[in-house]
Parts: sequence; structure tokens; C-alpha cells
Amino acid sequence: YFMSVAPLFYNKKFTRYVPVGSLTGAGINVLGNFALIPHYGMMGAAWATAASYFIMFVIAHLLAKKAYLVPYQYAKIGTILAIGAAVFGVAFGIGQLSLVWWARGLLKLLTIMAYFPLLLCCKVFEWRRAKQLIGEVSPWRGKMKKPKK
Repeated sequence: YFMSVAPLFYNKKFTRYVPVGSLTGAGINVLGNFALIPHYGMMGAAWATAASYFIMFVIAHLLAKKAYLVPYQYAKIGTILAIGAAVFGVAFGIGQLSLVWWARGLLKLLTIMAYFPLLLCCKVFEWRRAKQLIGEVSPWRGKMKKPKK
């Protein structure tokens, strides 16, 4: 939601619509809570909140497209979501197997670790960019000295 609402602040004509999206989301959340909590408890509240954030995202995204065009790469975003859903589904399925706890945990860990290589294989990222990202999040960044030439 926050990434999609940011472009609205670049055009002063559209900032007045930010509260509209937020209040719509809040209203959906309250109505969803009244409808879902009596039947589903905490999970109902979570689903109501997820639905309200999705609606706020859609409203902000549609308005932001008019305020300030951001060239999103929808194919890459869809690929990332599809691979993430597949990895989640496999990890969830592994949790249902009747294996000892450590074997299930190890298989889940290996499945989750396969996410980034799968993104690389599907060409969501290039190897050059992957190395750059790994270097940015590495705990040793800036601590290791480069060898002298």
C-alpha cells in the first residue's frame, strides 16, 4: 500500500484522495471484523485486515497511475508472486508429511532456500544484479579488505 500511495504525494491535486482510500480501507476492515470475527476469531480479523489493505492498495494504485506514472514491471512482479506461492505450497505440503520433525524442518529450509535460485533461473534477476544484492546485504560488507593488485 505504502509504495503505491507514494506517487500521490508528487502531485498536489491527488493528495486529497489519500484519506479517501484510507477511510475506505478502515471501513472495510471494521465491517469485515464484525462479519468475520464471530465465526472465525483471530483468523477472521486477519482476513478482514488483509482485504482492507488490498482494497486500499487498489485504490491508491489506480489513482497513482493518473498522478505520476511509475513503470512497474508487472511480468516480473507476477513471476515473483507465482514462484513465492509455489515455494509456499511445497513448504506447506512438506509440513503435512509424516516425517520426523527435523526432516520436515530440513526439507522446508531447503525449499525456502530454493526461492532465490528459482528467481535467477526464471531470469527475474540477472547474475550481476544478484551479486550486487548479496554484497549489499552481506554482514561482511565493508569489513573485508580487498586484495592489493
